[in-house]
Amino acid sequence: MDSFPEAKRDAPLLDADQVGVYEQIVRSGSISSASLRRELGISTSRIDSAVRALLGLHLIRRAPTAEEEWIASSPSMAVAALVTPLEEELRQYRRYVDALKELLDGLIPTYFSAQTGRDLLGVELVDDAGAMRSLLAHSVHQCQSDVLIAHPGEDFPADLLTHGNSATALSGVRIRSLHHRTARSHRGTRALVEWVTALGTEARITEETFSWLVAFDRRIAFLPGGRHGMAVVVRQPAVVDFICDTFERAWRSGRPLPEPHASNSSARASSGASEEMERAIVQLLVAGEKDEVIARRLGIAVRTCRRYIAVLMQRLGAESRFQAGYLAGQADLLAVSQEEQSESGDRAP
Repeated sequence: MDSFPEAKRDAPLLDADQVGVYEQIVRSGSISSASLRRELGISTSRIDSAVRALLGLHLIRRAPTAEEEWIASSPSMAVAALVTPLEEELRQYRRYVDALKELLDGLIPTYFSAQTGRDLLGVELVDDAGAMRSLLAHSVHQCQSDVLIAHPGEDFPADLLTHGNSATALSGVRIRSLHHRTARSHRGTRALVEWVTALGTEARITEETFSWLVAFDRRIAFLPGGRHGMAVVVRQPAVVDFICDTFERAWRSGRPLPEPHASNSSARASSGASEEMERAIVQLLVAGEKDEVIARRLGIAVRTCRRYIAVLMQRLGAESRFQAGYLAGQADLLAVSQEEQSESGDRAP
């Protein structure tokens, strides 16, 4: 398909001469260029330039009874004559782009399959979000029995997993989703939990820190690739087994993901921090950790961590971080909830 014409890339603008000529033609019904020059008091070259522009926009045409005179067309007629064909051309370009993307995306599984055949490690770095989305979609539709998801917090690319018709494709597949205990305060985590819950998933929380992963049928695993938007795809069976076994150990030590408490205070709701998140922050404040360390330990952004601490200090009436830790202890925020004590007792040998 030919490239879009250079002259059509910038939207045309009507100058004062062109608007004035068009308006005069509409008023007159039919008028010659000489009469336009007399009525508007502008030069022949300016009249001719305005006429050429208006002709190109299908806003005027020659009078059928007098070739030297011009008559106006309505803007809606100009749209039908000029814009409608361009819109159809754009639709053709869109269909072409979609078909080209589908063609090339369809080769991604072939590429990785062939790459695995010559690479003994069976490891591939994917640094393109489109390729990542296509490869995940392919893995979702090929999945037969089991999906493992580890979601530590904000860095997990949940949108790549939950887009499109993945829910339909995974119907009947066992899905297990593991989260750090502080991660459910993240909006992305809540969205993912809602998505997997609709599929009848099993979700647990754990005290262990970990990076995100997604594994399908112990056949292929996706891991973080070093920076946002990148991922490592692992197909080598021994490595995939090791990754899945690591997930299984964390899964066994986890506990079911409870519903958020409906009685959270308005201050906690405004900060977005869960009760578990606040307790973890207080514990780290008491230990004297800096904001950057707390954020890294909890898997949240430093700015988010500082907002949580500020809201917590305001609610406690604390003037310093140390005082916040002391007042939190007095307010029993350091204590483990009865629910967690009960669950910990159930897991004790």
